[in-house]
Amino acid sequence: MSVLGWVDNRTLLGCQLLMAAIYAIFLFGMRHLYGRLRGTGAFAASYALGIVGGLLIVGRGTIPYFLSVVVANSLIFASDLSFLIGTCQFFDIKKSIRPAWSWVILATLQITYFTVIHDNIVARIVISGLSAFFLRGLVAYHLHHQSARRPLIRSFSYVMGAYAIFGLNRVLLTFTLGPPANYMQQNTMQTLSMVIATAFVCLLGLFLLFMLSSELLNLVQDESQQDPVTGILNRRGVDLKLALELKRIDRSGQNLSVAFIDIDHFKSINDSLGHAGGDEALRLVATAISSRLRAYDLLGRYGGDEFLLVLPQTSWSDALIVCKRLEQAIQKIPLSDTTITISTGITQAVPTEHTTSLLARADKALYTAKESGRNHCRVILHDPNSHSADLTDSRSYIAIPPSDEDPNPSSPGHTPTLVRT
Repeated sequence: MSVLGWVDNRTLLGCQLLMAAIYAIFLFGMRHLYGRLRGTGAFAASYALGIVGGLLIVGRGTIPYFLSVVVANSLIFASDLSFLIGTCQFFDIKKSIRPAWSWVILATLQITYFTVIHDNIVARIVISGLSAFFLRGLVAYHLHHQSARRPLIRSFSYVMGAYAIFGLNRVLLTFTLGPPANYMQQNTMQTLSMVIATAFVCLLGLFLLFMLSSELLNLVQDESQQDPVTGILNRRGVDLKLALELKRIDRSGQNLSVAFIDIDHFKSINDSLGHAGGDEALRLVATAISSRLRAYDLLGRYGGDEFLLVLPQTSWSDALIVCKRLEQAIQKIPLSDTTITISTGITQAVPTEHTTSLLARADKALYTAKESGRNHCRVILHDPNSHSADLTDSRSYIAIPPSDEDPNPSSPGHTPTLVRT
């Protein structure tokens, strides 16, 4: 007797259902605890639907034929469809859902026809096999399409592709050996198929959990770098991003400018409007700045009413123009009867510079702007002739911005004037 002869098909199916139940419970828990983790609800529903469909198949012969065939197959179709929906939600893919829904509805109608009207087991096996191949194949395709530089997802796509091909297994066995008298019948090919199916259920569930856990870690990391009041980066987040940008200019030699932005007389805003009004002012300022930045510019709340603006590929003169325009936009913010103004300190990074010295210059420039009466922009640049770490050795300038009426602010004629202080 072969080893497969020792294995009971119902035991194998029971193992599949038990693993599916564990995955479903775990996924529903993730969905409840981490609502931002996309696709977990659909993945959990996929396993839950598969469990019910499997139980109906196990009950074939003891429950109504319609339930064990039509409803069971429909639930298996819905399970594969739900897995596809979860994949599309996870990767924010808008395609494939509508044709997949149409396929499942059509397959369900065909299964019903070949059960209720014209009982044909071969037709049902072909329909279920093609449905599994189509729906799982779409999942494999999307996984592979999203797998660039992500080896875990690429491996997931290969396993899912193999699982899609395995969906045709019963079709091939039916045309080779004839239709099985009973899905649970004990024979070598049927049992081997059940063993392979059990292995796929286990392996795919593990890949799914690894993929979701990796994404969950990314979400937690993003949340740890996000300011809860304004929704932009917090101090830790913008510091980390700035450090990466400084390494980038070391390699590329491109310009990088930063600016500290401070809301003028923020305490009086808090006193007059309350802390809720102060938070609203912070949100409005953050929105006004963010909406006028490029996709690769960075903005973070550095603490209290102070923001750090990081402008890659930007000279100090262009950064000054940007900040003057931000200043004008913020003055137009509708906040009760209060006019919001800002003070800004700007500096430009030099190669091999550390964040400490760069931010110290920007902070000194901000202090100079506030000492000048607020509602000003000031620039302090690195002094290449100074060998001292003392900030007093840096060059301090009062920047006089060009007129905003000129249609080409980046032209050479618009370079701001620097007056040594």
